Amino acid sequence: MRSHNLRRLSADRQGRTDFDLRDGKFCVQTEIPLIDLAPLKNGLAGALEETGFLIIVNHGVPQDLIERTFTEAKRFHDRPMEIKHALRMNPHYNGYMTEGRYNVRTSRVSEKSVKPDANEAFFLKRERSADDPLLLADRRFAGPNQWPDNLPGFRETVIEYTDAVDVMTKRLLPALALSLDLDAEFFSTAVSSLSGYRTTHRWPGKTGSMASHRTQM
Repeated sequence: MRSHNLRRLSADRQGRTDFDLRDGKFCVQTEIPLIDLAPLKNGLAGALEETGFLIIVNHGVPQDLIERTFTEAKRFHDRPMEIKHALRMNPHYNGYMTEGRYNVRTSRVSEKSVKPDANEAFFLKRERSADDPLLLADRRFAGPNQWPDNLPGFRETVIEYTDAVDVMTKRLLPALALSLDLDAEFFSTAVSSLSGYRTTHRWPGKTGSMASHRTQM
């Protein structure tokens, strides 16, 4: 094919390439993906270095699973207080924390005026099997989790949700490493199992009563 027989048409939008053969025998229309790497550097690293928080969209955690987990969290917090108190935090900080038990003081100036946090919460970490080396060694903060009795579906749904979040987190680690100009596997090789906190919170509503509440995972 001689070059004069091939004509590149002007792109009507960025990222599109059209080719046309003048004798009408050959035509190619291609949508070439346009990948912008700037958000990886400026967005991900910048959010963590300058703000400390970020919101992730298109994360791959099914919306149905998220909604089911919120439903289970509400079911737990709607239980009578004496039942929740039976799951009070163990030495690994897993379990139930009642309203008003958490307090953060960041300044001696405001120390006397600081009020306890108004939310109740249920804390758990990575679910581990009974023969897990960290459990057998009684490693602090490794577990075990505490689970409520007579609440079918709660444990299974929460574990399914935390497993899905773990998958998302591990997918994010290479992108985070690259955004910091590190090797893509820099964090992945150091994180074989995630053991961070998973928490369900409930805040009182405007009336100050837990009957009118907001629930968060």
